[in-house]
Amino acid sequence: MAQTNHVNIDIRLSVPNDEYAPIISIPKTIQRPRMPPVMSDKIAQFEPELADVPVEYAREALKCRVNPPRPAFSAKEVNLLVTDAGLSCLPTHALAVHPPANPSTGSPSERANRLDCRGREVTVRPIHAVVLAAHCGRLPADMPKSRPRPPPGKIIYAGGEIANGYRIPLVPFCVPEPEAFEPLVRYMYTHDTDELLNELVRMKVPFDVSGNRTPLYASNPSLRQGVAQNQRLNRIASECFAYHDGDVSQMYQQAMFIEGFRRNAVAVAMSDEDMWETLQLAWEAVVRAMTWAQDANAQIKALQMAEAVLDVHGVKAQTPEGIAASNASPLDRHVQTQLDRYVQTQLDRYVQTQLANGRRSYWSGPDYYSM
Repeated sequence: MAQTNHVNIDIRLSVPNDEYAPIISIPKTIQRPRMPPVMSDKIAQFEPELADVPVEYAREALKCRVNPPRPAFSAKEVNLLVTDAGLSCLPTHALAVHPPANPSTGSPSERANRLDCRGREVTVRPIHAVVLAAHCGRLPADMPKSRPRPPPGKIIYAGGEIANGYRIPLVPFCVPEPEAFEPLVRYMYTHDTDELLNELVRMKVPFDVSGNRTPLYASNPSLRQGVAQNQRLNRIASECFAYHDGDVSQMYQQAMFIEGFRRNAVAVAMSDEDMWETLQLAWEAVVRAMTWAQDANAQIKALQMAEAVLDVHGVKAQTPEGIAASNASPLDRHVQTQLDRYVQTQLDRYVQTQLANGRRSYWSGPDYYSM
């Protein structure tokens, strides 16, 4: 039988009161389309000193020289207040980050005449244009050249203190998922794959970049020696499973955040190899955690339904551990123990609910753990 490239996830297993929750088919791996390359002339447009520098070296130079500005909260220009003492190079532009227009809302004139129509949310984010140019194969065609300059008048804080103010161009910047844009921008500045992995995958124990143990993910192949790909995936997936307490719907939302990040990367044509490898690792880990949770929740549901036939047939239920072990794919000991513990914990909660409601449970009593 040919292996499918998708996994069916039943959201109903983690939303027991919602019988209309969907069964969703998601791909096991992410798709990386072909994208236009980064052009050196685009980098030189915003930083002439890098005109003859190869793109890869330009990225490394910018990583050392430029710190990422913090997001800020319509005109063609905006005033920038500089309060970050560590910002050695001023941002050159401000991106007005917004999602695409929803076709169902009609034309601009129709939206203007509707009282219930809310405008799109826009986040203003300072940026160094040369950093975008060094990483993105697609940029707004009308992105102007810029050198920060003083504003026409003094900028004064509410308390009366005069601030360092500069004026920079405001550039409309449409991305598919604005909520997932910030991690992408930060990676352009830092190239920190560990930080990116922690942004994409919520884990109970965050990825330990300062510890002495071998990293779960490392861009340097020498750091991966002895750490098999399946082991890395299991470790990350188990931490994701623990963070979301086996809730499939929450992990699905996490997967949708990763998909939004991917769509943003495609929209700006970012082709950094380490970024895409980390993105693939994050996606596969979350999908694996969802699969484990679905199997565990299905086992729990089967055990609960078994109580309905015990009175009729007098057949004892199989142990939670036995069912978990019989249905699961081969796992390392840590992951199997975690899944067994999860099934047992959920059954404990079920028993307590049954007893609190004055009902008898076949898993309560002295032989509860020996069945």
